[in-house]
Amino acid sequence: MAVVVSCLADELSALARLARSAARDADVVELRLDRLPKLGLDDERALAELVATLGKPVIAACNGPESYGHFTGTRAEQVERLRAAARAGASFLDVDWRVAADLGEPAGAARRIVSRHETSASAFEPERWLAELASAARPGELRKLVHASNNAEEALELLARLAGAAGELVAFSSGSIGSFSRVVAPLLGSPFTYAAPRRGEGPPTAPGQWPVDELVDALSRLSPDGFDLFGVVGRPIEHSLSPAVHGELLRAARRNALYVAFEAHDFERFARAARACGVRGLSITAPFKQDAVRLADEADPSARELGAANTWLATAHGWRASNTDIAGVHALFERAEGLLGRPLDGLELCVLGAGGAARALAAVARERGLRVVFAVRAPARAESLAARFGAEVVEWDALATRRTDVLVNATPVGWKRGESPLPAAWLRATLVVDSIYRTPESELLRTARERGLLTLGGETWFLAQAAEQARTFSGIEPDRLALLRSFRAAIGSIPTPE
Repeated sequence: MAVVVSCLADELSALARLARSAARDADVVELRLDRLPKLGLDDERALAELVATLGKPVIAACNGPESYGHFTGTRAEQVERLRAAARAGASFLDVDWRVAADLGEPAGAARRIVSRHETSASAFEPERWLAELASAARPGELRKLVHASNNAEEALELLARLAGAAGELVAFSSGSIGSFSRVVAPLLGSPFTYAAPRRGEGPPTAPGQWPVDELVDALSRLSPDGFDLFGVVGRPIEHSLSPAVHGELLRAARRNALYVAFEAHDFERFARAARACGVRGLSITAPFKQDAVRLADEADPSARELGAANTWLATAHGWRASNTDIAGVHALFERAEGLLGRPLDGLELCVLGAGGAARALAAVARERGLRVVFAVRAPARAESLAARFGAEVVEWDALATRRTDVLVNATPVGWKRGESPLPAAWLRATLVVDSIYRTPESELLRTARERGLLTLGGETWFLAQAAEQARTFSGIEPDRLALLRSFRAAIGSIPTPE
């Protein structure tokens, strides 16, 4: 597997400087010729000197707007630029599948990479795209298929096509949703993956590219042999701390494994695609925790009781569901007892929401002797859940006058800066808890603190459930220091959404 750094500039001299810098990290350097002015004879000589002195194989490309490029000349002019690169000694010519016949056999030793970029949110048709690529390529030539995936299931389905391609297919997804595929693709058989120059040295040439030093660092610890893929799946997922936290735990355990973020739309389709790509384990977050029990091939007692799961592990029989939120809630309640200075039994727990997190809260609360109240906007939809846990259901607006002992926000409201599920005047609890963990103090907790109430954030819950997931994924005790360090670092590095 080779990391290609794609270099783009307006002038050949600037392109040369960028390429020489990129060659420090790259296995292969791609020279994007599409923003250069017309290449004259002197330019072709300079290009030949650059190729000869880089010390790395060179791919030459001249992409139009349909391929994340800038070239607006004629097809004949596009072909001539690629032929000039071949005469200059380029090892590979990346040619659009519609232009491949016009290019013909390149001069010198250059090999063709016949490529196709699907940049719009069109219908996902990988079989047709690959068939048309194959018809445009000659036997033994590399083919490249890049798709702007709308969701993680499309990106995984594309990666699954690498199996059986005998190393002749480069395939990955562009865009932020598909960025994980750029590091996974070479581990599944893609001969190349593409990166941007280091931050501050040059622009990405396509959306979703990793800076080369970050991509090389990630791949340096991994081998295609015995490689395990883990991830967190949800929607939205871009602000999840799980990749940073679990990634650090896997590195601390010296596992040949990678943990990435999957933003899925259709969970059932995603589950099939993840299985086809050999995904080993998944952390599952909103809105898929209930789907995770329904679609699992087997489930442990806690997941069945709650009707929700936050963990999947691949087994010989399929996906096995479990719920490590139980461990997280136990840890949360132990912290709460310390703050209150008394056991929780006999107290009232008011839970905002009725999703997967709320179910875990109710199950542990019942076990520890608390009275549970669900506050929801549509009470009729929570009646069966309340009956399952022996809980009461109240209208959301009832909180304006209702007093309680412990109030827990189990909704996603509060992820955005300045956002709170309740107005300040409605906070009538002894202890206010927020399951939101990506900020040291959410707006809800800040407001509660200013009103003189006890507060507790979601860090304890998140770390305890993450540790339990790590045990499930690896079978070993996680490094607690690495867990805490990675969590605190991630909190500081990911901006709170506005």
